[in-house]
Amino acid sequence: MAQERARLIGDVRTIISNKQHEIADVKQKLDRYDNLPSDDAELVRQIKAHKSMLQNNIISLHQEIKDCERRIQSIGNSATSATIEALLKWAYKIAQADNKDYLKRVYATFIDKITFDAKKRTMKIQMCFSGSVIEQIRNYQQEAGVSQVEAPASSYVQKEIIVVV
Repeated sequence: MAQERARLIGDVRTIISNKQHEIADVKQKLDRYDNLPSDDAELVRQIKAHKSMLQNNIISLHQEIKDCERRIQSIGNSATSATIEALLKWAYKIAQADNKDYLKRVYATFIDKITFDAKKRTMKIQMCFSGSVIEQIRNYQQEAGVSQVEAPASSYVQKEIIVVV
């Protein structure tokens, strides 16, 4: 389990590094616009629009980095076996529904990653639970009109929990 956590943290750190490189590339593009002539009004308007798009891209990349940093913290959280058991039982109960569209939406909400290893004939499912994930699934239950499966208490999931099975 410790090895798996270390691998997951390494994967997320790689993503952060890639995002930081993307930010540097976008900043270079922004710098190039500062050196262009500003005597053509139409060109200035286009440059301004493009610079705004690039700045929004940087903001988005910074948010993604923050999300990754939260993910690293959550991977470091050691959820109790009782909490994990309660979450998995809840997920199993939800999976008993017959509504396929509802199930797809629910699975997409808490399944973060699925990895197949053909040589070992294994499959790892990485699930992510948080208060917002549980709330979103409750909303899906209401929208789909499926029987309400009681979610674990929010006190179970005060922070994001990553489960790999």
